[in-house]
Amino acid sequence: MPAAAAAAAAAAAAAAAAAAAAAAAAAAAGAAAAAAAAAAAASTHLVLIVQHGLQLAECSAWLMDVDGRRQQSTKNSNSSSLTSY
Repeated sequence: MPAAAAAAAAAAAAAAAAAAAAAAAAAAAGAAAAAAAAAAAASTHLVLIVQHGLQLAECSAWLMDVDGRRQQSTKNSNSSSLTSY
């Protein structure tokens, strides 16, 4: 009887050790998944920053073009006003 109890206790200890190892493996997998998700989020954020930078550059170029056309129009208008007198 004592041998059976010792064997049962040893089996329970082995099962507990296996459960602890499985929990540690799951925690490691969860940490790896969290790290991968954080890296993906950082990468996505960087892509958005670059896209916004490109949009700002495009907008700036458009504004400079509009301003150049406005200046040319004003210059042409002033020239035609001076020659009409």
